[in-house]
Amino acid sequence: MADLQQAREKGDGRGEKLPMNRRPNSSMTVLMTTDTVGGVWNYCIQLAEALRGYSVQIARATMGPAMNEPQREQVRRLSNVQLYESTFKLEWMQRPWEDVDRAGRWLLSLDRQLRPDLVHLNGYAHAALPWSCPVLVVAHSCVCSWFEAVRRCEPTLEWQEYRRRVRLGLRQADRVTAPTAAAHRARQFEEYVRKLMIVD
Repeated sequence: MADLQQAREKGDGRGEKLPMNRRPNSSMTVLMTTDTVGGVWNYCIQLAEALRGYSVQIARATMGPAMNEPQREQVRRLSNVQLYESTFKLEWMQRPWEDVDRAGRWLLSLDRQLRPDLVHLNGYAHAALPWSCPVLVVAHSCVCSWFEAVRRCEPTLEWQEYRRRVRLGLRQADRVTAPTAAAHRARQFEEYVRKLMIVD
C-alpha cells in the first residue's frame, strides 16, 4: 500500500499528478469489484484480510451469481469490508453487455456516494468509466488468453465486443497489475497485457 500512496503523490509517470479524494490522516477507502465465482472471490477475501492492518476500508461491489451463505460468513468476519451486492452478469459471460453497462452505472453511483481513494477492478471493461479517482486493474485472466492457452486459437467472432472493451479498459486504467508478485514478475504477464491492448 505504501508503494501505491507514493505513486499517487508522485504522479502517474506521465508528468500528471493522480487525483486524491482522501483527507489527511484518514483511512483509505477502496471501491473493489468482486466476482462471486472462481478464484477472484478468494483473492479479494485474502486481500481484504491483509489490508485490515493498514487502515484500509473496502467497499466490495459484487457481481455475478448471488452470494452463498459461506461467502456471506467470510465477509461478516471482515470488519473493514462494507458489502454492496448485485447479480449483474460478468463481462466474460455469454451476452453480458446490457448487464455490464447497467453495472457500470451502478458502480459510478457508488463512486459518487463513497468518494473512494482508489477503484480496484478485478475485471477490465469498467476501467473505461469516468471515475473520480485512480483506477487499478488486476489482470487475473481473460477469454482471449483462455482461447490461446486451451484451444490454441484466437477467440471466435462472438467475442469481438469483449476484446474491444478489454482493450479500452486497459488503456484507461491508471495501473495494471497481476494478482500475485510471482505472476507480475513473469515476462509472460507483460506480454499478455500488451497483446490484449494491440489493435487489430
